[in-house]
Amino acid sequence: MSHGSDAPAFPQGSTTDSTSQTCEFETWDGLRLFHRTWLPSTKPTRKSVVLFHGGHEHSGRFHELVERLGRGETTYFAWDARGHGRSQGPRGYARSLHDVTHDVDVFLQHLSKSHNLSLPDTVFLGHSVGSLTVIAYVREYQPQIRGMILGSPALHVRTYVPLDRLFLHLLIRLKPEGKINSYVISSMLTHDPEEIASRNRDTLIARSIGATMLLSVLEEGQRLIQDAPEIRVPTLVLSAARDWVVRLSAERRFFNRLGATKKEMIVYPGFFHEVFHEKERQQPIAKAREFIQALFLTPE
Repeated sequence: MSHGSDAPAFPQGSTTDSTSQTCEFETWDGLRLFHRTWLPSTKPTRKSVVLFHGGHEHSGRFHELVERLGRGETTYFAWDARGHGRSQGPRGYARSLHDVTHDVDVFLQHLSKSHNLSLPDTVFLGHSVGSLTVIAYVREYQPQIRGMILGSPALHVRTYVPLDRLFLHLLIRLKPEGKINSYVISSMLTHDPEEIASRNRDTLIARSIGATMLLSVLEEGQRLIQDAPEIRVPTLVLSAARDWVVRLSAERRFFNRLGATKKEMIVYPGFFHEVFHEKERQQPIAKAREFIQALFLTPE
């Protein structure tokens, strides 16, 4: 099986950097996907947080978030989704959101074997397409997790293309593995000049997205809003009031329809899309930390 000539190489076996351990696993179709583990800084427990990055990004972007959430007694895991970061696959490409959620299931099985991951002691945290991946996985696989935190969930992506779905269907018919370059520039994502500069020089950020994946994200977002009453996992939604990437109205519809008895949504005035990388990111990060701590205090 070909994994794409533009797939980056990464070390075989485990390696370690200054803050996290890195490793890889083989997913359902033979691709090898990269992931990071941040071990607890004090007494280890079964408490875990699994993080899912947004479109175009990678797990290395979570270093600061993990430190601010507090490592303490909690283990953190984050992957590079197929085609992103140091994982194999054509850059920015996945065939569909379903393929990605299948990857999630294999990832969690891998963590269960390699790190004794316990889903009832685990919280999922996602951002943007990562949040959509979390919602889709929870809806499809119904894992018995403690809860989920959704930063700027990509339930309705702003494509800025007239008749966008007709265009995508035509492109896919002509070129099934075609990609679309992102219109998003770093200054549309955050007000923080250091984060803008960091993103601009990050060579692991994929600048394109597969047309089939974008179409899948658009269609699955609508479906998951309709299916929201069937989702009962405790949920925190952290949204940006000035989001140029996804529609806040779709996030509100999802939240209002959500079947969870424990749920909360906070919209941060003036924030752009990257709520965990915004200039005042200490606000949503503090809220996420508070939510995680409350979940772990709740009996199974």
